[in-house]
Amino acid sequence: MELTEDQINQVIEDSFHFLETEEHPARPECPAPHSARRVWLTSLILCVLLVVSASMLQRSSLFGYRKTINNYIERNVQEMIYPSMKLFRKIMLPVVNHFPSVTAWYDETCLVGNPYFQVSDMECWPCEGVRSVLNLTGSTLNHDSCHSGLPFVYRDEAVNEVNYGRLRTTYLENRAMFDRDALRVISPGPWQTIADVLENEQFEPTYYADSHIVWRLNRLEPTRAVRRLFGSPQQVPPYTTGSTPEKYVILDEAKAAPYPLPTTEGSTVFVVQGSGARMVVLSPAPECKHYCHRVSIVLQPHHILWYNWWYWRASSFPLVVNTELSISYVGSFF
Repeated sequence: MELTEDQINQVIEDSFHFLETEEHPARPECPAPHSARRVWLTSLILCVLLVVSASMLQRSSLFGYRKTINNYIERNVQEMIYPSMKLFRKIMLPVVNHFPSVTAWYDETCLVGNPYFQVSDMECWPCEGVRSVLNLTGSTLNHDSCHSGLPFVYRDEAVNEVNYGRLRTTYLENRAMFDRDALRVISPGPWQTIADVLENEQFEPTYYADSHIVWRLNRLEPTRAVRRLFGSPQQVPPYTTGSTPEKYVILDEAKAAPYPLPTTEGSTVFVVQGSGARMVVLSPAPECKHYCHRVSIVLQPHHILWYNWWYWRASSFPLVVNTELSISYVGSFF
């Protein structure tokens, strides 16, 4: 129907308002707060007992039959995982209502990552012959050489040059939304929130100009606003499917020390350089460190770097010749 984004949002809001108006008289009264707490505490105790029982079972005399038990669970319990997690989310709703600050965790796909995760017997041929990051500017990305394990960079004029001023303007235009859904930043410097970073008309560097700021976005509205700011590339590799909602905006001072880029949800990672310059070093994954070599690339504005974290671990390094603030945009595809 060629509706605009604002019209679609209005239709959704009107629909919810209609449902609330029509169904409100028929709804049962909400339980008292102490009832919700009792349900939550009971569910939590049951979960703890379940975990303790499973741990004791593994250490009991049935230890020798663990493989048989695992096979039985895989055959008979696999189909119950999704309904169980759905039930668990409903059980946690009273907690979210009583403690709104945990909504950031409620939206997470993974609360605790495994830094020691490795793939056994992983094939390393996609990175084995790589000696440098290919520059494919002007090329067509559906070429056979652009497979999922090959890191490459190209210059795309469709993505915008984003400096501190443009980032600050976008924040001020959507301040209420950003403060609600994407307020906090991670930084060794004095900044705690994105409001602290963008409160001044000019970026205020630290004394040694060596800090960096990671602003993580994992909700739809902040991600959409930042995506409009940086623009969409004209080409994406053909092996990608859907884009993940999780995005990062990284601000690096001129002397910001080396640090690893965030681990993304999707394996196909892109890094858009909005302004300034940084060197990205791709080190082989631990499974492939004996077969593949470290490579690096200097990113300038309008550059897009693509790599796959199954085979590469990316780190950001400062450049001696760079004296301005670097702003990068990191996301991923499945």
